[in-house]
Amino acid sequence: MIKQGRRFRIVGDNINWKVGVHDQRIDNKDRFHHAFGSAILVQNTSFDHLRDIYPQKDYRTTSVQSFLPSEDDMLQTKRDYVTLISKVAFKFLPYFEQFRSVVQREISKPCSSKLRERTHVIPMPVLFRNEQYYQDVVHILEFYTNTVIDGYNKAGRQVTEETRIHIGGDQLTRERFSGAKAMRAHDNDPHDRFQCLTPISFEFFHMHMNYLKMAFKIFYNSSTVQELGTLKSLQNRLSRMKIGENINENYDNNRDFFISVVDAYIVECLMEFFGMENQNSQPTKNIHQKSSLMMKRKKNGFIRQSWKCFPSKQYPTNDDANVIGI
Repeated sequence: MIKQGRRFRIVGDNINWKVGVHDQRIDNKDRFHHAFGSAILVQNTSFDHLRDIYPQKDYRTTSVQSFLPSEDDMLQTKRDYVTLISKVAFKFLPYFEQFRSVVQREISKPCSSKLRERTHVIPMPVLFRNEQYYQDVVHILEFYTNTVIDGYNKAGRQVTEETRIHIGGDQLTRERFSGAKAMRAHDNDPHDRFQCLTPISFEFFHMHMNYLKMAFKIFYNSSTVQELGTLKSLQNRLSRMKIGENINENYDNNRDFFISVVDAYIVECLMEFFGMENQNSQPTKNIHQKSSLMMKRKKNGFIRQSWKCFPSKQYPTNDDANVIGI
């Protein structure tokens, strides 16, 4: 990997677990244990062509439009929504299965095809260190540095002042890495001040959980148990007892419940829009009646009708055919 010039980054996070006891006493209670797990992620893409000079623009003269989604961005978002809604339709409404081959399979992504490749992950030894203490974080960074130096030596290369190894963790870990590195900033030896470990960024380890927390904070309310259609009401009707506001304790249950509710609302929306009595019935409105549509016409018609589900005030209404390249 190093011989080939492949870039990699090191990520890590705390591992916490509790060990219970059978007979609790004053001097014999449940104990929490802490360790730190890390992994090397081999990068599939290279960004060497990008300039490492900042800032690249003067924020004082940069137009506010540079930070807002353009009309093309909104149109692309609308098409992505059609793709996501189509997946639900194909799963629960048999009639729409015929359109599977004419709708793009994935939402829009960055242009590099390398991002579709599976990332090669190299597990690293688990360290019995607690990132809550800076002295332990320093030991973690020392382990990272020694691992990098050892790997470079085995590859016949040297770690120089220009060597840059990207490291990171969640937001709290990133802050602790930066703090521990600052404690060694005045050391004379580049290796002792962890000079090669840069940049330090935060990883989106908890992005799904944070999104779910935000959704439950907005939509989940214990006082709405009598209001049909609310998350609390559906929780009771479906007997999902492990659903609640504490996402950390029951993440998987809350996630599956929320996905089920969203899928149900999408199915109900599609059935209402296309005039379907039940999941196995045929659409009675907003659909092409000819069963012998060419693939191109079938795709055009399906996307045109699906786009009508979105309110025009939030999304542009440019000619759909031009947007989707038909």
